Amino acid sequence: MTILKNQYIISDQTKIIELQSKLSLVKRENWTEIFIDSESNEWITFHPNTEYHGGGNKILYKSPIPTTENLIILAINSDYEDECEAAWKGSVKLLSLQF
Repeated sequence: MTILKNQYIISDQTKIIELQSKLSLVKRENWTEIFIDSESNEWITFHPNTEYHGGGNKILYKSPIPTTENLIILAINSDYEDECEAAWKGSVKLLSLQF
Protein backbone atom coordinates (compact mmCIF):
# COMPACT_ATOMS: atom_id res chain seq x y z
CA MET A 1 0.00 0.00 0.00
CA THR A 2 2.42 2.57 -1.16
CA ILE A 3 -0.05 5.47 -1.24
CA LEU A 4 -0.20 5.69 2.56
CA LYS A 5 3.31 5.35 3.88
CA ASN A 6 2.78 7.70 6.84
CA GLN A 7 -0.75 8.98 6.39
CA TYR A 8 -3.47 8.04 8.86
CA ILE A 9 -6.42 10.23 7.84
CA ILE A 10 -7.43 10.80 4.22
CA SER A 11 -10.01 13.17 2.77
CA ASP A 12 -8.77 13.13 -0.85
CA GLN A 13 -11.57 11.21 -2.59
CA THR A 14 -9.24 9.85 -5.30
CA LYS A 15 -6.91 8.37 -2.67
CA ILE A 16 -9.88 6.89 -0.80
CA ILE A 17 -11.24 5.19 -3.92
CA GLU A 18 -7.78 3.84 -4.77
CA LEU A 19 -7.20 2.53 -1.26
CA GLN A 20 -10.68 1.04 -0.87
CA SER A 21 -10.06 -1.06 -3.98
CA LYS A 22 -7.19 -2.71 -2.05
CA LEU A 23 -9.14 -3.29 1.17
CA SER A 24 -11.65 -5.91 2.26
CA LEU A 25 -14.99 -4.62 3.52
CA VAL A 26 -15.79 -6.05 6.97
CA LYS A 27 -18.85 -4.08 8.07
CA ARG A 28 -21.17 -1.37 6.75
CA GLU A 29 -23.50 0.52 9.06
CA ASN A 30 -25.32 3.76 8.18
CA TRP A 31 -22.62 6.23 7.00
CA THR A 32 -19.67 4.13 8.24
CA GLU A 33 -17.68 1.32 6.62
CA ILE A 34 -14.95 -0.77 8.22
CA PHE A 35 -12.20 -2.34 6.10
CA ILE A 36 -9.14 -4.52 6.73
CA ASP A 37 -5.92 -4.24 4.71
CA SER A 38 -3.46 -7.04 3.84
CA GLU A 39 -1.53 -6.38 7.07
CA SER A 40 -4.69 -6.67 9.24
CA ASN A 41 -4.88 -2.92 9.86
CA GLU A 42 -8.41 -1.61 10.29
CA TRP A 43 -9.52 1.37 8.17
CA ILE A 44 -12.79 3.20 8.72
CA THR A 45 -14.67 5.53 6.38
CA PHE A 46 -17.34 7.90 7.52
CA HIS A 47 -19.13 11.00 6.30
CA PRO A 48 -18.52 13.93 8.66
CA ASN A 49 -21.20 16.02 6.97
CA THR A 50 -24.23 13.74 7.19
CA GLU A 51 -26.47 16.80 7.03
CA TYR A 52 -25.46 17.19 3.34
CA HIS A 53 -27.35 15.31 0.64
CA GLY A 54 -25.49 12.01 0.21
CA GLY A 55 -23.43 12.62 3.35
CA GLY A 56 -20.81 14.81 1.69
CA ASN A 57 -17.25 13.61 1.12
CA LYS A 58 -15.90 10.61 2.99
CA ILE A 59 -13.00 10.61 5.39
CA LEU A 60 -10.92 7.45 5.73
CA TYR A 61 -8.76 6.86 8.77
CA LYS A 62 -6.58 4.12 10.15
CA SER A 63 -7.85 2.69 13.41
CA PRO A 64 -7.62 3.32 16.31
CA ILE A 65 -9.41 6.68 16.37
CA PRO A 66 -6.79 9.39 16.95
CA THR A 67 -6.91 11.27 20.23
CA THR A 68 -7.70 14.99 20.30
CA GLU A 69 -4.00 15.71 20.83
CA ASN A 70 -3.02 13.55 17.83
CA LEU A 71 -5.62 15.23 15.62
CA ILE A 72 -4.22 18.64 16.52
CA ILE A 73 -0.67 17.44 15.78
CA LEU A 74 -1.78 16.04 12.42
CA ALA A 75 -3.69 19.20 11.52
CA ILE A 76 -0.61 21.32 12.20
CA ASN A 77 2.27 19.08 11.13
CA SER A 78 1.13 16.63 8.45
CA ASP A 79 2.90 16.67 5.11
CA TYR A 80 -0.41 15.83 3.45
CA GLU A 81 -2.87 18.66 2.80
CA ASP A 82 -5.88 16.33 2.82
CA GLU A 83 -4.80 14.89 6.18
CA CYS A 84 -4.57 18.39 7.67
CA GLU A 85 -8.05 19.17 6.34
CA ALA A 86 -9.55 15.89 7.57
CA ALA A 87 -7.97 16.22 11.01
CA TRP A 88 -9.39 19.73 11.32
CA LYS A 89 -12.84 19.38 9.71
CA GLY A 90 -13.65 15.86 10.77
CA SER A 91 -12.26 15.99 14.28
CA VAL A 92 -15.53 16.53 16.16
CA LYS A 93 -17.37 13.76 14.30
CA LEU A 94 -14.32 11.50 14.27
CA LEU A 95 -14.01 11.67 18.04
CA SER A 96 -17.73 10.94 18.47
CA LEU A 97 -17.71 7.68 16.46
CA GLN A 98 -18.63 4.59 18.43
CA PHE A 99 -18.75 0.97 17.24
